[in-house]
Amino acid sequence: DFGSGPGYLLYLSNAKEIAAFEPDKDSEKYLSHINATQYVALQELPRDHFDAVVSSHSMEHLPVGDLIATLRILLAALKPDGHLLIEVPQGGLSHLKLSSRHDPHTIFFTNEGLQVAVKAAGGDIVFSKCFSPKKAKRRPDAIYTPDGNDFIRYPGGALTVVVRRGAHFVAPAPQSGAPAGTQTTTQQPIIGSVLRKLGAKLPQPMRRLAGKIARRLGLLH
Repeated sequence: DFGSGPGYLLYLSNAKEIAAFEPDKDSEKYLSHINATQYVALQELPRDHFDAVVSSHSMEHLPVGDLIATLRILLAALKPDGHLLIEVPQGGLSHLKLSSRHDPHTIFFTNEGLQVAVKAAGGDIVFSKCFSPKKAKRRPDAIYTPDGNDFIRYPGGALTVVVRRGAHFVAPAPQSGAPAGTQTTTQQPIIGSVLRKLGAKLPQPMRRLAGKIARRLGLLH
């Protein structure tokens, strides 16, 4: 489970083997309690290993420069016949009136954008659907008009796709440095200090959320 949180899905999955990637340190004890294998860095994931990988409402929190590389690493971790399930919120702010808040997000996926990202990483989409009966209204000042299949045109969310490796998928080479889009170690303490000072002024629920996002981005430890 990529972005597992405390492991609710893993606990209910009844899978023979469960594994998690979750930067939020507060989740470690819960993941340990359910005996989940925990990976600190994505580069630690084994190749050709998992039957299924799930990413539920996590991709939209990535630095945009890390998106394709992250997808390639997750696809490489699958067995040749394995599947990756991705769900993200509808982020088509360019053409839809969306009522949900998006302020913690760094990537705003349209239906088409999600498909393009998956294909750019070397994946083939075998299933796609918007699991929301509520349709958003079109913006009067829309600058984008979806054109394509029913999934691309549907004005709602959550956007869900099931992916497998494409015929021309190329696994990423092992990386020794920081992934693209992350802050360097010399920048991290400075940014972390600023975030702590700002976080102290926030209400407790927002402080926890801000801390989780900052840790996910590698800005706090």
